[in-house]
Amino acid sequence: MEESKGNERQVRMAFLIPLFKDVSHFKRLLRALPEEADFYVHVDAKVSDEPFRQAAAGYRVHFVEKRYNIVWGSCTQVWSQMEQMRAALDSGIDYDYFFIISGQDYPLWSNDRIRRFVSENHNRSYLKAVCMVGQGWHARGYRRYYFFQNKPWLPGSWKSKFRGVLRRILTPVLRKPLAFNADGHYYRLYKGSDWFGITPRLARLVVNRWDSSPSLRRYFKTGFAPSETCIQTIAFNSPLAGQCLHVEGGFQSLTALTPLTFIDYNPLIKELDETDFPRLKASGKMFCRKVVSGKSDQLVALIDQERGE
Repeated sequence: MEESKGNERQVRMAFLIPLFKDVSHFKRLLRALPEEADFYVHVDAKVSDEPFRQAAAGYRVHFVEKRYNIVWGSCTQVWSQMEQMRAALDSGIDYDYFFIISGQDYPLWSNDRIRRFVSENHNRSYLKAVCMVGQGWHARGYRRYYFFQNKPWLPGSWKSKFRGVLRRILTPVLRKPLAFNADGHYYRLYKGSDWFGITPRLARLVVNRWDSSPSLRRYFKTGFAPSETCIQTIAFNSPLAGQCLHVEGGFQSLTALTPLTFIDYNPLIKELDETDFPRLKASGKMFCRKVVSGKSDQLVALIDQERGE
């Protein structure tokens, strides 16, 4: 590990970021985060990665080589998450913490506060989830099979319509279990959000379990929004569940399951602007999303002034 002045231990953190648009904000995000941090990014295969590579010049950015054509709500998102975690774990760098954020996030905390957080919480994962067993109406989408969900078929095409018709036909007669066995492990389904912070130890467990379990991969390939359930399900059914943030009781909202990131979700995630600044300050969260070039520029200026970076 590197040492900072005064022989104080310098924490090492990796930010895992999926990208598909807004190169300008990506560069702004790199500039805002700690300069000693590493970034492992996946660029959606449907867009060129060259503009992002140009924006990353001078920063510690690692582009994962295996790229997927991302289809929202499909296992393509999980595949890209695993590629990013695997790249960070196989880097040979002894990281203290992994932050999984989006390409439209922006930090609300100062970098010194982020470093203190990692130093104080490097044995705790800010991964939050609720068990979907017994959730009734809230679990109905997770009881359906989503066949061909990873296919990038255009909305309105006959293939896309076929996919929807097939799901409607099968739903009354074929129910996906919320508790299941997969290659010697028993799982209950947990739901969280895409954005969280975890220890490398937990990340290694997740990747190893995913790589070694064909049954687990088959289960999530036909699941609803598996990027919000797969990592959570593995983590909360593992020996490391105690280091995570379990939500007692019933499902409330996606916002309640996003421990480090402010989002305004009703029913879509709001694109933030300067009028949202008081709410962001009051939230106490480390990050916010969505931040969009052009629309959120005044907000970013206010955040930068508050951060003092």
